[in-house]
Amino acid sequence: MIAVFVNCGAVIAGSVIGLFFARRITEEMSSHIQTAAGIVTVILGIQMAMQYHNIVYMTLSLIAGGIIGCLCDIDGKILKLGNFLQRLCFHGKEKTSSEDDGNSRNFAYAFLNASVLFCVGAMSIVGSFKAGVEKDYSIIFTK
Repeated sequence: MIAVFVNCGAVIAGSVIGLFFARRITEEMSSHIQTAAGIVTVILGIQMAMQYHNIVYMTLSLIAGGIIGCLCDIDGKILKLGNFLQRLCFHGKEKTSSEDDGNSRNFAYAFLNASVLFCVGAMSIVGSFKAGVEKDYSIIFTK
């Protein structure tokens, strides 16, 4: 249960820090941070994949999950929800047309990325299972 609170607290703290420092982080620095996080995720994924005796189940699960996600258009629906939330949150704000298009797109894609990362990402799902079943909080804390 503690993993849930730590995860929520980390998401909220990271969001606040991101909002506070967003203007100070350059594209190059953002790229380095994302690359480092990606490398850690790949290493964790490879390490966990090597623990399984039958890799076929994992492969079939990944393929089936990709096909089902594509057929259900999950990312498209999350993007539509992000557009709806953007209209809801910034309804009364006056902007020029070009500004509005860029900000609307950025908000919706940021919502999509945050949803995938924090809600349905592999580390979220596997980490939650391991925390609940095995009392191993290492993955969820790493996320």
